[in-house]
Amino acid sequence: MGPFYLFILAHGVHQPCGQSGAVSPFPQAAGAASALAGFIMMVTAFGMGLWLGQRMAAGGASGVYPLTNGLWFWAMMIALVAWTLVQRHGEVRAPVQGAIAPARR
Repeated sequence: MGPFYLFILAHGVHQPCGQSGAVSPFPQAAGAASALAGFIMMVTAFGMGLWLGQRMAAGGASGVYPLTNGLWFWAMMIALVAWTLVQRHGEVRAPVQGAIAPARR
């Protein structure tokens, strides 16, 4: 159960970061960007649920391997995106005019 808890903890970290990353480039359409990100997440979850249901119903001998393989697959996909697309397309932006700057010591 330890690796599963680690995965769920990591999801609690990366999902809000991904959500804010999807919304922040489009402040004028933040609601639409948030809705689209949520829709894509739910469609992906639905597809994964269908896949798991078919694999686990196909044979009782499969045990929990479809679930563990699904977790492994999505963990690798998250790591791949973080190490490639985020670093390549992520950018540091200048603070917005009028924003409160952090205090300097």
